[in-house]
Amino acid sequence: MQLKFTVILSLILFNTILFGQWDEIKLENEIYVDYIKSVQFGPKNNQLSAPILNLNGSNGRLELTFDDLDGDFYDYKYQIIHCDKDWNKSNLQMLEYLDGYTEEYIRTGEVSSLSLQNYTTYTVSIPNRRTRLKISGNYVLVILDEEDLPIITRRFIVFEPLVIVNTSNEKPTDNALNNTHQGISVEINQKNFKPFNPMQNVSVTLMQNLRWDNAVYDLKPIASIGDRLRFPESPNIAFLAGKEFRSFDIRSLITTSRGVHSIILEKNSFEIILELQKSRNYRDYIDQDEPDFNGGFYIDNTDSQVAKSGEYCNVTFALEKHFIEDASVYFIGQFTDWKLRPENKMEYSPAHKSYVGNALLKQGIYNYQYVVVEDSGNLDFEALEGSFYKTENDYDAIVYYSDPDLFYDRIIGIGHTNSLGGTYQPK
Repeated sequence: MQLKFTVILSLILFNTILFGQWDEIKLENEIYVDYIKSVQFGPKNNQLSAPILNLNGSNGRLELTFDDLDGDFYDYKYQIIHCDKDWNKSNLQMLEYLDGYTEEYIRTGEVSSLSLQNYTTYTVSIPNRRTRLKISGNYVLVILDEEDLPIITRRFIVFEPLVIVNTSNEKPTDNALNNTHQGISVEINQKNFKPFNPMQNVSVTLMQNLRWDNAVYDLKPIASIGDRLRFPESPNIAFLAGKEFRSFDIRSLITTSRGVHSIILEKNSFEIILELQKSRNYRDYIDQDEPDFNGGFYIDNTDSQVAKSGEYCNVTFALEKHFIEDASVYFIGQFTDWKLRPENKMEYSPAHKSYVGNALLKQGIYNYQYVVVEDSGNLDFEALEGSFYKTENDYDAIVYYSDPDLFYDRIIGIGHTNSLGGTYQPK
């Protein structure tokens, strides 16, 4: 009886807090304050994989880690929001999708040692003994500060392996896209689970390299043949192939590695100057030696066996390029959440005939690319990087079922393919 009262009271408090702060929360991957860095969210002990959970898996767990550069301990807490397939808050009450506490403090934090920049690393795992997920669907993990204001939001998905999702690479049907784009074909085998009215209630979202910013949403079936559901083929779902990502390795601050021109130890910081880069849109460019994480980043250091002693460095990006009229240049990657943040905007240096930018980053390996943003708001990913159809990319197909009996959007399967071949069903 006491436990039931506690859970109900927690739900009331959550709804009160959430209503008051709703204008502050974005149901997407976001960092809200500048003292939070190195946010990573994915399967435990696997920094580079997607935050995807099998609802029926007994050992699956996601882990969020982040650094607070204030370097002290704070009473951060987390909440979990269930969303519909379009990433709007669902109409479900928390007791309908969660077992346990609706709000919980983050209890794991470690203070950095032997580093010039003080910081505290926080870790939270989902699910845990206090919080368990009851249903599939889209979710957002919200981290709140001591004033109940959001500092981090992170999307993740929970699926039920009810249908088989077959994904494959297809050549775009539009000949104009053959050299620059990649087509993806999707077919669902519903032999073991038959959704009601699938032509209306089933849809697919396609992601390239775990990115939500350029995902193709709400693809509907075009045919139902026996146990199979077929979906539109390219050019409807042709993705810009891009190029293998640029990268740099700052795991060591003793010696320079890939992509690093120089390392300078100042009084209170490390200054990293990256190698001068050039535009790559003039030729088909494939560098298989690049440590390509498809835009991801990997936190690590080779100078110490103690992981929490990783340093923060002021990293300078430089791109040799004439001034581009009526446009700006940004560096982006997973470490920027694929967003055009003001701190990632580059300034033009007439003296060096180059664009220059800076970022405070923890030791590790980083993938990135340059994007031109026209004053009109148009994003041009080809202007500085080019695009080549043989580039290696990952694709995920997420299958949603708007269940008319349960009144929420279930995820009933996921398929994965790589542009160089190879498919599998996440477990």
